[in-house]
Amino acid sequence: MKAPKDISKRVIRLVKEHMRPHGMKDISDKGLRTFIKDLENDWRHSLDLAIADAHGKNIQDLETRNKYDAIIKRIDEIIAQMGGTKVKPPITGNDLIQILGFKSGPAMGQALRALQEKLLEIPNMNKEEALEFIKGLKL
Repeated sequence: MKAPKDISKRVIRLVKEHMRPHGMKDISDKGLRTFIKDLENDWRHSLDLAIADAHGKNIQDLETRNKYDAIIKRIDEIIAQMGGTKVKPPITGNDLIQILGFKSGPAMGQALRALQEKLLEIPNMNKEEALEFIKGLKL
């Protein structure tokens, strides 16, 4: 089957990740933010695929449906808190250069990636907290 490249990529990602929602019963908010980050706007399709998979295995009990409904509700709440499916960092590379004296290069990239990971844990971090976090890194 032929399809546009962006659709093919999305379908491949959904197929690769199709088992992930099955293990989400007691998942943390950080885990859900990671799931959202990884699947972006396809997070709902992933859960729909998991629900279809459960039905295909003839697992149609109310407990399973309630589990997925609860996950969807939690994700909706998290997305509302984040203001979308992507966590916007409170600082940029320019802030690192201007405020902390960073130079463009691998250290800056490592710092920004570490910050992105920390934002999965603390998504409402402000600029000052982010700068303190970066200062505390051993780069």
